[in-house]
Amino acid sequence: FAQSRGLVLLIRKGNPCNITTVSDLLRDDVRVACSNPTKEKSSFGVYSETLSNLARSEGGDDLADAMLKRLSDMSMPHSGRAHHREIPQLIASDMADVAPIYYHLALRYTTIFPEQFEFIPLGGTKHDPRPGPEHKLITYFVSVVKENEGDWGDKFAEFMASSEVADIYQAKGLKSLLQ
Repeated sequence: FAQSRGLVLLIRKGNPCNITTVSDLLRDDVRVACSNPTKEKSSFGVYSETLSNLARSEGGDDLADAMLKRLSDMSMPHSGRAHHREIPQLIASDMADVAPIYYHLALRYTTIFPEQFEFIPLGGTKHDPRPGPEHKLITYFVSVVKENEGDWGDKFAEFMASSEVADIYQAKGLKSLLQ
């Protein structure tokens, strides 16, 4: 029913580290926070694969390898269990300068905390992200298990396929696959 709209770089308001490209994440003065590679394998895989692909586009295989190494370096800040909650806190508490994050999450953080955060698009603009082929996109599905049949499952699936839900998810930063 929906698909992610790629990654962005979540930063502190005002961009104090002057981060402009993916290769800036490899600078010694930039602390990169990322989801935990062992406890959050799915999000870490999306983030590391996308940033590695973008780094390869910027500077070849050596830059891509350096990016993977940097993101996997456990001396850098990582989330413990729930990156979507912990990553903004790492930046807000000055334990990190930047973090790769799904566009829809960055949109939420910058809406709720506009004085603390902003983000750098990695394709397109802040209002119209256009992730390129380097981005690993996530597709979200709805399914109904029919074991204990009841009307609620089918009604939920029907609701999730409605234009009302498509509009909500679109407004929250996901791409609707229903329209």
